[in-house]
This record gives sequence, C-alpha cells and structure tokens, in this order.
Amino acid sequence: NFREETRKSLGNPDKELPCDYVMTYFTPLGSDGLTLKSTHRIVKNIEKGIILGLNSALSKYFDISEAKDSKDLFSILGGVEKNEQSLGAYKDSKFYLLRLRRGLDINKIIDIDHPYEYKKLSVVILNQLILNKIFKFSKEDFAGRSLSYTDDADLAIKTVDEKNADMVFFLNPVKVSDMTSLALQGVRLPPKSTYFYPKLLSGLVINKFSEGMS
Repeated sequence: NFREETRKSLGNPDKELPCDYVMTYFTPLGSDGLTLKSTHRIVKNIEKGIILGLNSALSKYFDISEAKDSKDLFSILGGVEKNEQSLGAYKDSKFYLLRLRRGLDINKIIDIDHPYEYKKLSVVILNQLILNKIFKFSKEDFAGRSLSYTDDADLAIKTVDEKNADMVFFLNPVKVSDMTSLALQGVRLPPKSTYFYPKLLSGLVINKFSEGMS
C-alpha cells in the first residue's frame, strides 16, 4: 500500500512520517439532509439465450408487471411497502417492476453467510438472484466488464436506447438505518450501494483553486 511503499522508498526510518496518517472526515449519520442515493446498474454482455428466456427465469423469483413510463415506475418503487423487496428494470423500451414473490424464504433462496437484514436489500437481491444465478456473472463481469453504475436514471435509459447496453436495473437506495445496523455488525455492503449525498468536502483538499474564484 501507499504507506509501505513510501516508507520503503525512504529507507524505513525509525520515526513517524506523514504517510503514517490518513485524513478522515466524520459527520453524524443523523444529520438533516444526509441521505443515500440510488446507484442503478447498467448491464451488457448478457448471453442471447438468457435474454430470450429472461421473463421465464425472472418469474421463478419475481412477480413482474409493466409500468407506463419511468415516472410511473419510480413512483411505484418509492411507495413500496416497508417489507416488500422490489426493483425496477428497463429493456426493449419498456419499464418493469419486479416484486419478490410472496412466500419465498429469502434465507433459503439467498444462501450466503449474512444476516437477513443484508439479504433483504434490493442490491443484494439483484446481485444474488439475477446477476449471479440467472446471468451467471463472474468477478470480471462485476468488476466492470458487464456492469456500470450511475445515479442518473435518464442516462441509464439513454445508454440502453443507444444499444450500448442490454438493460438497466433501478434500485431503491439503502436506508441509512440499515447501513448503520449492518456496519455495527461488521458486515460490508456490496460495492456501489452506499452513495452518500451530499458528498463530503473532498473538493476543498483535492481541487485546485484559482484566483478570482468566488
């Protein structure tokens, strides 16, 4: 890592160095206005055979209904019941709501060593039931070969419309309370699932300021 490489380049001196420290920023999780935004998944490289049989495969886990447009879909997603696991999808110019089928035992269909609080998150349901089980994505697919991420739903839709991706999955954001509870249990959430807004004050340190800026 950076600390070890820097120390090695300086001959590993027996004293404290600036590289021994990391700048941190703390903010109360209960601050007014602090939220977690949705990070949607843009998906490509889905095998043709899987695409053709997708509705049938999804029906094993989800009740599927069509929404009129993106506004209708996000209105439904934003109003889902507290204990209902749902996500949205866009493919072939159509919007879909995927509701996890009633009666399914999440602890059985998502067979990983994590608490129920983790398994019920929409991002985990997407990763485990769709991307892993149906699409059979590899680590390389998750790392960027077949997935990209955005908080801009319109951009995601445009990417599919321009044939640069196969489909999009829209997620409700992780609740701050769920994230806090899991963090206190030592559970790490999946990548790109905790997009804090507003962003912390990194711009004051990283970006160059020019004279005359107000």
